Amino acid sequence: MRTAGIGRLAGFSVVGLLGLGVLAVPAASAQTAPPTLTGEQVRNSPGVSGNALCATAGPFSFTIAGTATGPYPGTFSETVSGTVSDATSPRTLGTYTASFTITSATGNVTGTAKLSDDSFDTPCYYDAGNFSISGNSVYQATIQAAGETYADQGTTFFDWTEGSGVPEGDDNFTSSLSQVTPVTVNTATAVTSSAAPSVPGQAVTYTATVSPVPSGGTVAFTDGTTTIAGCGTVAVNTSTGKATCPVTYTAAGSHTITGAYSGAAGYAASTSAPLTQNVVANKADLKMKLTVSTVAAGAGEVTVTETVTVTNQGPATASKIATVLTQPGPGRLKATNADGASVHGSLLTWNTPSLASGSSLTFTVVAAAAHDKGTVPVTAGTLSATRDPNLLNNAALVLKRLG
Repeated sequence: MRTAGIGRLAGFSVVGLLGLGVLAVPAASAQTAPPTLTGEQVRNSPGVSGNALCATAGPFSFTIAGTATGPYPGTFSETVSGTVSDATSPRTLGTYTASFTITSATGNVTGTAKLSDDSFDTPCYYDAGNFSISGNSVYQATIQAAGETYADQGTTFFDWTEGSGVPEGDDNFTSSLSQVTPVTVNTATAVTSSAAPSVPGQAVTYTATVSPVPSGGTVAFTDGTTTIAGCGTVAVNTSTGKATCPVTYTAAGSHTITGAYSGAAGYAASTSAPLTQNVVANKADLKMKLTVSTVAAGAGEVTVTETVTVTNQGPATASKIATVLTQPGPGRLKATNADGASVHGSLLTWNTPSLASGSSLTFTVVAAAAHDKGTVPVTAGTLSATRDPNLLNNAALVLKRLG
């Protein structure tokens, strides 16, 4: 192990030589692999002065940045933290960790390092505001180049000095691998339907979403164990991670849909959970519920609250729903809050584009009436453009005494 003499310290520095060996192109991809980190050197500039590292026992941290030379020429930054042991000199390193990045036109490198087993109790020298530490660390690095990801690992000899602000020192890195390792990212695939349930003759689009967004590949859509016609090799959009499959069913029934992603360079294959697509008869049973309540409002008046609830009991989605509320004769009830209805005299109307099977619509109307109006009838009804197999539950009547 080499340490710089305190009398000749000439700056706070880190120099890194990161190395692996000669690369081979991964057999699974025609992509030319990037160079290893062999010969890479990083040096901080300018040096940092006034750091009390090694002056006392306890934690320390510092951040540096500078230039990188070698197969990844460019810039680098690094954050170092650790602990200094021993209350008296010579103190030693108890822990040491670092995270670094190298930004280069060749590729971008990120990595971490920690003190190697043979460098615990490494001396940490301090004299008159200057410090010096050196030792061995082990590193793990990831290289991003040409849209692919590779892994590197090895050991490095680090040498940190600080004095006058002029960088000085060198780090020598040795890889434990013979070549960088292509990294394969795990993926997840999910399938959704544009219409669930659907009816015979209705166009349905299945969308498979692969995450994270891969560099390529295809999705095979299957119904049970049968590949859906025209959807066996649908290319994945490399901007959105999506692939789509359009189908139209001619008869009612249930279908189990899955999407299997093929995988691509750097991205593992994956298969979605099954999606159940029910194709139901084109009919929707709408059910009407009407409640009317009164509260004395003073000055000889009552407040009347009329709640209209429309529920689609299925099986299909109802379209173009018209809902009406009829209040008693002219002047007997006056709506003060029609909840968005179109009001024509005593008739209130709501139009709704669609209502899914199992869903409900609720409208609440607030009206005012005098105590002496006696018992009044309130009626409500609903219809849709979708065939309704049971019209007997589409209307409701409530007789309400007002005073």
